[in-house]
Amino acid sequence: MLFAGSLLHGELAAAQARWARQAGGPGQDNARKLAIDGSGNAYVVGSFTGPAQFGAFTLGQAGAGGSQAYLAKYSAQGDVLWAKEAPAVVFADVAIDADGNACVLGAFSGSATFGSTKLTSQATGDVVIAKYDSQGQVLWARAGGTAPGSLLSASALAVDAAGNVYVAGSLRGSAFLGGSAGAITSEGPLNLFVAKYDGQGNPLWIRQGGGGTGLGCAGTGLGVDAAGNAYVAGFFGNTATFGTITLTNPTPATTGSISLLAKYSSSGAFEWVRDEGGPGAARIDGLAVDSQGNSFITGQLGGNPLRTNTFGPYVLKEDAFDGFLVKHDAKGNVLWANQIGGPSTEYGTGVAVDKVGNAYVTGIFGSPVATLGPTATLTSNGNKLVFAVKYNPQGKVLAAQREALCGFAYPAIAVGPNQDIYLTGQFSGTTSFASALLTGSANDVFITRLGDLSVPSTPDGFTCNGQAAPPAPAPGPAPAPPGNPAPLAELMIPNIITPNGDGQNDYFKINNLVDKEWALTVYNRWGKQVYNAPAYEQEWNAEGLASGIYYYALRRATGPQYTGWVQVVR
Repeated sequence: MLFAGSLLHGELAAAQARWARQAGGPGQDNARKLAIDGSGNAYVVGSFTGPAQFGAFTLGQAGAGGSQAYLAKYSAQGDVLWAKEAPAVVFADVAIDADGNACVLGAFSGSATFGSTKLTSQATGDVVIAKYDSQGQVLWARAGGTAPGSLLSASALAVDAAGNVYVAGSLRGSAFLGGSAGAITSEGPLNLFVAKYDGQGNPLWIRQGGGGTGLGCAGTGLGVDAAGNAYVAGFFGNTATFGTITLTNPTPATTGSISLLAKYSSSGAFEWVRDEGGPGAARIDGLAVDSQGNSFITGQLGGNPLRTNTFGPYVLKEDAFDGFLVKHDAKGNVLWANQIGGPSTEYGTGVAVDKVGNAYVTGIFGSPVATLGPTATLTSNGNKLVFAVKYNPQGKVLAAQREALCGFAYPAIAVGPNQDIYLTGQFSGTTSFASALLTGSANDVFITRLGDLSVPSTPDGFTCNGQAAPPAPAPGPAPAPPGNPAPLAELMIPNIITPNGDGQNDYFKINNLVDKEWALTVYNRWGKQVYNAPAYEQEWNAEGLASGIYYYALRRATGPQYTGWVQVVR
């Protein structure tokens, strides 16, 4: 089944309105995540530098320097209803409760003000959780900090049906998230943590897992089911211990880390943990959980044709840098696994699930023909494009669509009422969504509503800057099975370094990167540039920088750019 742009599926609902909008200004702007309320309004979080325009609202006029966070609300028709800024803060995630309130997760240093609440950080960087009502007014804000020399990094947030708020991330040392219920000391070099707050921001419990040896363990994704059980995705180095269960990485020297998925009950009791994708280097970049406790993970396989990635009874081979979508039941059993790939680079960047258990995945694909499931493919126009795919609860592809024909973009995904798909992210220069050409400056924000994917959103022949986008090529023959594979040209970028002077993993080394051909810029969590190398030679080791999460941009004169995060652990 070949999708040139989208699959026409008669059983789907009539197509909803489709639109695309851009936001930002002359500086570096991005969108991290989005969430949709029951009326189809979209809430987007990210950061910007300098003045930034969101519809009729201009942010950044107060003269605050550096990076600032924003929360913007769009109507179902694409109008900006309001936009709020938070100086000296970086937002990482957003979730909507049943009353239409927006809960945001971020980090700050020094002091930060949310409405009438002023927060002061206890260390070099603290976690912040804030709740806004549907009109953009701050209801409350809470900070979580650490003791000197400790590390606390929160990366994901979720809200359950009762309005309780959950946060996941990584911890080293001692952390204080509020009251005795929010105090904890890590049991290893770096631990995964998950915490639960009530709807007023009071901590109910905090739990940790992982520890072990090597790089430690970190939480990167989070979801909750209808009963308030929490599911945490992450990774570990050599070993990780949860209760009486110890996970072991069989090949730490070659894979660096192994992904994992863990479950905690609504009262904080540990239930189970599974390693995901070993012994290969599968990376989880998205997690979604349905009301029944089925969990869906997406991300990227490591790209070594000699390795395999095991998900329960399913074995996926690393033919290239392929993506994947894997479904588990509430007990952690793998129900099915789909590989998303081709001869070039594919990976999933986000996943969402609707009320009836359909899963929606977005990501990047660059192969002339990319396989989405057993019988479904998408074709590219020679560039790295964005894909959006809908799977039924059994893993069958129902619809698929390609976007960003006119330029590279990096997407996150959410699903709204009536199986309506929204994407957001950042793009550089020019891109296209929903038959709209978006032209920006450095890095700008996009948000698009694609409907239910039942009709092509951006058809072949769409005009880019006065010229038609290259048409999708006809699918060629399947590539021959690899013999002795040549070195892959695609880059494999690590997500953790440990610059401790022991000669192991001290530097930010990127497989297949040619020295001096790429420029590397690194920013801290507040958007301040901390490193820049116009001709990078694999020499960055975070010298003089504290442990924590840093964001990188890797560029060269032509071709795609890479952006992401790397964790520094000392």
